[in-house]
Amino acid sequence: MIILTGRRILLYDNVLRPGFIYRRNIVKSTDIIVNGKQKCLDNVYHFIDDLHAKVFKFEVSVGGGMMGYHKNFIIDGEPFGKIFEKISKVEKATLVLDIGSPFMESCQVEAVDRLAQKYPNLNIVVCHLLAPRREDGATLEKALPYLKHKNVWIDLSALPWNVSPEAYPYPTALKFISMAKEVLGTEKIIWGT
Repeated sequence: MIILTGRRILLYDNVLRPGFIYRRNIVKSTDIIVNGKQKCLDNVYHFIDDLHAKVFKFEVSVGGGMMGYHKNFIIDGEPFGKIFEKISKVEKATLVLDIGSPFMESCQVEAVDRLAQKYPNLNIVVCHLLAPRREDGATLEKALPYLKHKNVWIDLSALPWNVSPEAYPYPTALKFISMAKEVLGTEKIIWGT
């Protein structure tokens, strides 16, 4: 698994042992993103061609991802267009996108929609059900239809955190899960990332 965050790329071994994934390589993203698109593309090619990576996580959010450290960009545009193209050619590849919360400029469900249409054989997981806060119900309701694709799933991790200080059983989180269930169907909802 490769995780591309605001400051670094983490490469995880693709071989799972029960409950155990271990880190194999760390590369600073400033060497990749800031120092040029070709370097980034070369590294992704290395991860795919030489290391046979299958899962790629892009932490894009303003909160702790690339848009928190770099100027804002369109997720399916530059600098990632060629990267997503290469990833889409990997058999059974999964692209995991943490695009942040609805109030963030990184929350670009339209870009996810375009990626899903452009690469129908690429599995896409959108993290944290878009990380809605308690007051984001209306925005979430408008965003969910953009994620309704054969190749797109959402995960539910961090929902209790995002609706805090609400306590168990987290009624707002349950409402958000019900919204996702109605729009996307239960087969498109997973736990974790």
